Amino acid sequence: LETLLSAAGPADRALLVLAGAALPQAGRALAERAGATIGAVRARNPGLVLTLDPLEFRGWRYHRELAFSIFAHNSGEELGRGGRYLGPGDEPATGLTLYPDAVLRAAAAAAPPARCYLPWGHDRAAAAVLRGGGLATVAALAPDQDPPSEGRRLSCTHILLGAQAIAL
Repeated sequence: LETLLSAAGPADRALLVLAGAALPQAGRALAERAGATIGAVRARNPGLVLTLDPLEFRGWRYHRELAFSIFAHNSGEELGRGGRYLGPGDEPATGLTLYPDAVLRAAAAAAPPARCYLPWGHDRAAAAVLRGGGLATVAALAPDQDPPSEGRRLSCTHILLGAQAIAL
């Protein structure tokens, strides 16, 4: 038990501890499976930080072999968890539940889209091209005296002059 407790932590170190541990045959098979799984994950994403806790168990009795939790560097909360289990007919499967609120809190805020002010009487075809390219457009509802100032007031990053979007 002491050896298994000391194995918890960074995956590479944990696997070394488990490799040197006196484990029963079933425990050795699980440790080898953990090593193979970590190797497969690393092959796909070498920069991913992985930890291993051979004693982690939260009472999900249907899980078999490996269970896992997902965390992000910028969040102290669990983003999701899952594991291996047996499905109908004892078919091996892996499942994952993500916690959307936690994922959204950990996700980087998206940069606001560029906004283009469309002065009164603007070129509608050019505006359609801008929207098709992903630019948000804000159209004037009436003529104004200073379209660039009005565009800045409306938090626009560009203004449509003729058929061109010009940075404000």
